[in-house]
Formats: sequence, structure tokens, C-alpha cells
Amino acid sequence: MTENRVYTTGEKPQNPIILDVVYLISDIREEPQTEHPAEEGAILPTVWSYVVDDVLTIAEYQVLKYAELEEHILELDLALFEKDMEEA
Repeated sequence: MTENRVYTTGEKPQNPIILDVVYLISDIREEPQTEHPAEEGAILPTVWSYVVDDVLTIAEYQVLKYAELEEHILELDLALFEKDMEEA
């Protein structure tokens, strides 16, 4: 699979990016400045790049997040159960 690196300016991108679809991103990097400001003291916007790993519909993303949440809850329940068993 070829890497789909996207370049953007402004604030650091967050994972995921949610528009009409959800973009799961990784490898977020601040890129070096390649331009020099025309005016003394002018500051260029920060340039970021990231890799798009997957594009999901919002419904697919919600299913994925709910599954992750359920897994986390099960892990916490198991930890609480083991703690109760140690105390008993």
C-alpha cells in the first residue's frame, strides 16, 4: 500500500479527522519551514503532515469506537473481579 501523506498548515491535526467521513490518521509530523518570510519578524504558519490509514463512514467509526469501549469495560470488570477475589 502506498503512503498517502497529507500536508496542512495551522493547528496540529488530531486523530481522527471527522468530516462527511472519518479519516484515521497516524505519523503526524511537524515539517521544516521551506519558505522564508518576506517581512522581518513575520512568522510562517506551522506545516504538518500525516498519513491517512483508513477512511470510514461515521457509522463504521461509531461501531469501531463502541467495540473498543466495550473491550475496555470488560478489561476493567475483569480487573475488579480479580481484585475482589484476592480480597476474599
